Amino acid sequence: MGERRRGTIVLLAGLVLCSAIPLAAAGRIEFKRIIGISWATFENSPNFVTVPEAAFALDQQLGLNFGAGGVLPLTKLFSLDLNLQYLRKGTQVDYFLMNAHAATYTYNFRAFSVPLCLRVGPLKYHGVMPYGLVGIESSYLISHDLTIYADGASSGTAQKLDSMVKHFDFSAILGGGFDINFKTWTLFAEMRWYSGLVNLSKGVDGFPVIKTRTMSLQFGVRTHRRPFPF
Repeated sequence: MGERRRGTIVLLAGLVLCSAIPLAAAGRIEFKRIIGISWATFENSPNFVTVPEAAFALDQQLGLNFGAGGVLPLTKLFSLDLNLQYLRKGTQVDYFLMNAHAATYTYNFRAFSVPLCLRVGPLKYHGVMPYGLVGIESSYLISHDLTIYADGASSGTAQKLDSMVKHFDFSAILGGGFDINFKTWTLFAEMRWYSGLVNLSKGVDGFPVIKTRTMSLQFGVRTHRRPFPF
């Protein structure tokens, strides 16, 4: 319960901060809309007890991410960057028997993610402006399931992992991107690397330790308009 309470507090703090920033910023905040793709995997390969002829290999799980947020300037070079987004985590495991591909295991972790970053780089500059990001993420796993596909099969057997996986994940974030500034709005593109800090496994078969690793390529637009409607 301690971890769940901490996760709930962090998520609520992010929501409160998101709603309070416009009042504190007095119009200085830039609201953003984002969409992108993610490549997710786990830190470690599975550790199944199998015959010597069997082998496993991790592969990336491709997913969609989207959301909204805001950037609040602190100084000329530093800003707070907060997102509220949907982010797909998980991994794909390829199972080989006698060096032949036998099956594919897909672990789908769908998360409501609240990343809070310190952005290094000015918000407004003529032309293209690069910037860096460092921060933390708290996320709530909306669902997590395992689907097993036999080799060559288009449909698989699904299994819920609700009782075997923790619901809250915490990650360190490192990334960067660039802005293309126009008169009243800004286009941006950025890459973020999420490194999970929590062992999410509560007895997942073959995975005594699950730490998420997710890379996200995000595109979007920022303006000084109010956040809603989009």
